[in-house]
Amino acid sequence: IVRTEAMGGFYSFLTATEEEAPTGNWEAKVKVGGATFSKTIRIETIMPNRLKIKFDFAKKYLAKDEEQSAKMEVTWLHGAIAKNLKAEVQVNLSSSKTTFPKYSEFTFDDPTRRFNAEKQVIFEGEVDETGKATVEADIKVEDAAPGMLMANFNTKVFEPGGNFSTDRFSVPYHPYEDYTGIRLPKGDKARGMLLTDTNHIVQVVNVDKNGSPAVGKKNILIPKCFLKTQDS
Repeated sequence: IVRTEAMGGFYSFLTATEEEAPTGNWEAKVKVGGATFSKTIRIETIMPNRLKIKFDFAKKYLAKDEEQSAKMEVTWLHGAIAKNLKAEVQVNLSSSKTTFPKYSEFTFDDPTRRFNAEKQVIFEGEVDETGKATVEADIKVEDAAPGMLMANFNTKVFEPGGNFSTDRFSVPYHPYEDYTGIRLPKGDKARGMLLTDTNHIVQVVNVDKNGSPAVGKKNILIPKCFLKTQDS
């Protein structure tokens, strides 16, 4: 495809592979004058799900060191039981902002920490004669998380011929029993800055996974000024 005229400074190239072309890695190559640019593009055949996967923990969140099990039920889209099929459940943890409705102005995440986690396989087996299986979410957190995480589940159920259907959903995951949040004072109206040589109120609160004051632990709420800014 050759383009000699641009629209708004952009050259448009619309193309597609042949309908019977194999899937895999294809190379797109563009020549501009004497320069050549190339990029690898993955072309895949998208197949619709033929299996219906019902898999839900029926909980608002999952938490570390708590028993997490769920029932998985698989049926064909026409309603018949999908029995004795191979299934796999993966979970990938990602960082998520820690918020609680009652303390929306508090910051609970540790900005000095970065969280990276690889995918974990928490189930690999077969559904039974009734198309059901029990999935135990034994999630392991190796790195120190900055706060609450998001558990992203990816479920695959394989047909006898090798094709598979997928289902994805996400659930909040608590790696800690409680969280400590801090609320800094707002700056001045003109610039949003904290004025120097002035005492400012800083509040700290300790809450559990439900956002309620942590039971059995010292819940700190500081109403007095203890932060003083100075010129430097």
